[in-house]
Amino acid sequence: MAGHSDIAIEHQNVPVAHQGLHGFLYNSDDEHVAAAEAEPEGLSDDGSLYDGSAIVALQDWCDRASSGKIAGVYAVLDYQQQTQYVGYSRNVLVSLGGHLAQKGQQVCTFVRVQAFKFPKRTEMAALRDAWIASLGCVPPGNGDDSGWAGQHWRSSTGCNV
Repeated sequence: MAGHSDIAIEHQNVPVAHQGLHGFLYNSDDEHVAAAEAEPEGLSDDGSLYDGSAIVALQDWCDRASSGKIAGVYAVLDYQQQTQYVGYSRNVLVSLGGHLAQKGQQVCTFVRVQAFKFPKRTEMAALRDAWIASLGCVPPGNGDDSGWAGQHWRSSTGCNV
């Protein structure tokens, strides 16, 4: 048991096959502090696609992000670049595909995404709320009876609807 003395009790006796998931779920918070700023590895030469600073065509973003699962906060904008919805997801690509299938290209034309390498619901919700607050009004899709939030749409074709 001498080998276990350096390991916190909650990390001891984790089966080898589960260590990767266990490490992802239960590692220390200080490891995740800078994660909100991090772009997903290997997905972009230009970090602005994933750092929340750029508004890009939704289809272009989906095409460039199709090789990886990206968790983050996202804003959907219509063809006039008016924010229609701000949300967060553990798989932004799937969520955007669902919104596009449900609402159409007129409503879902542009997107802004802030990726999280190690997503935490509280951090993503706080950023979503900050983005909504910075707009000065609640986007139509974030209203109580909008039909956007709380629905889990699935599109087998991703954003290529």
